[in-house]
Amino acid sequence: MKAYFYSLLTVGSLLTTAPAQATISVRTSTENPAEIQRKTAARAKVAEAKKAAASTAKRSVWAKTRKARTKLGRTMLVVLGLEESKAVTSPAKLTRQLHAHQRQLKMKARLNARARRARTSR
Repeated sequence: MKAYFYSLLTVGSLLTTAPAQATISVRTSTENPAEIQRKTAARAKVAEAKKAAASTAKRSVWAKTRKARTKLGRTMLVVLGLEESKAVTSPAKLTRQLHAHQRQLKMKARLNARARRARTSR
């Protein structure tokens, strides 16, 4: 049953593609030389555009693989314990952030105190 179905499918696909291939290969001989030259130039332009697109795609793929390779390398360093994960904040960074916040609060309190003194002394 399967073999019969597959043979019908093959014959059907051959019959449907055969007329399309025949119409593609037929050329009209009524074209003038200028028209032929224009079509040739258009084909060359399309081929050049495809070539440029291929080189751009190649560069794009290179950049993507380099980025993936960098991420994988960093992940391996984190797994091996040679480098800290970006998700984890180091204690030194937390200390710096805390002191910076405390300095900001101190400066704000000092400015508020000056403003309060200026308002009450008048």
